[in-house]
Amino acid sequence: MLIDTAELMSVADVLPIDLKIQLIDKLLNSLNLSSRSVETAWQEEAEKRVLEVQSGRVVPEDGEQVFADIWQRLQE
Repeated sequence: MLIDTAELMSVADVLPIDLKIQLIDKLLNSLNLSSRSVETAWQEEAEKRVLEVQSGRVVPEDGEQVFADIWQRLQE
């Protein structure tokens, strides 16, 4: 059974926010914008970096200072 676009939009418009979020997630996943292997690799990298910071092996730098340093280098 096909539903017409206007009807679909009307139904989606009145959904509770949690169902709208689920619908959006489902639609975005259906676009196959990135492969699961890429998503998995990014997840693993993020987890690795969190552990490095938590362990003290990596000390995060202030973002404003990083951009100030970059700006200074570009001006030289």
